[in-house]
This record gives sequence, structure tokens and C-alpha cells, in this order.
Amino acid sequence: EARWLRLIPGCESSWEAGQVSGPNEGLYQWRRSTWDSTPFAGHSPLSAYWSTRAAAWGYRYLEHGPGEWSCTAILGLG
Repeated sequence: EARWLRLIPGCESSWEAGQVSGPNEGLYQWRRSTWDSTPFAGHSPLSAYWSTRAAAWGYRYLEHGPGEWSCTAILGLG
């Protein structure tokens, strides 16, 4: 999990916390609907702190876990 948390932002957003790409936002490029399904929905996905906390949570608890992020497959982490 720790390795995944370190590598995904470089692939997803080039480590730009304020990155917005289409419907995706933040370090981990959250889709609003996915972000809203996390316990961190009351915070901004553009915050590096909250985006990372939510990603750690999502790694374990989202339906597809790390497979929710395309970079998991691109980086061979899935």
C-alpha cells in the first residue's frame, strides 16, 4: 500500500495537487462521484493531505480497490 501511495500521484497528476483533468481532480485524480463515496467527501480532493488520506482509505475499501486508478495497471501495481 505504501509503495502504491507513493507512485500513483506521479502517474496520475505529476504530483500537482491542484491538477484538474476533465472530471478528475487532485493528486490521485478523483472523480467526484468516487470522492463523494469516501468518508472524506466533506474535504477538497484538491488538498494533497485529504486526497492522500482518501486514497489510502480507497486502496482498502473502494469496490475495486487500487483498480479504481488507471495508473495501477500502467505501473504494474495491480
